[in-house]
Amino acid sequence: MRTCFSLLMLWLLLFPITVTQTLAQEKQTEYLVTGQVTEKASGESIPYATVVFVPNDSTKAKKMMACDVSGKFVMKLDTAGEYKLIVSAVGFRELNMALVLKDPKTELGNLALDEGIEIKEVTVTAQKPLVRIE
Repeated sequence: MRTCFSLLMLWLLLFPITVTQTLAQEKQTEYLVTGQVTEKASGESIPYATVVFVPNDSTKAKKMMACDVSGKFVMKLDTAGEYKLIVSAVGFRELNMALVLKDPKTELGNLALDEGIEIKEVTVTAQKPLVRIE
């Protein structure tokens, strides 16, 4: 009886250590991709540009975010691999590029966007409908 109790106590002490080690080994590496979106002509930052990471493996979900006010972004990705990077902003041409993610920290530097087509002035007119009160 005493031997069974000792074995049970030993198992209860060692089991949490084994589980903790197993979970620590299964922890995935986090990949950080940083950069800044700028205007090609002037070099000024483009605030709130949209950055999209589309994995080449179609079974994985794409990740999307908006840059901050200075055009900078930090994207956390779960897995390494090949991605298509799409950067866009209103008034600028979309930038598409291939990205191979290997290192846990990747700095893309300045991503320069060309100016797009300017939107012309728009005039909105309306007529007040006739209202009858009966």
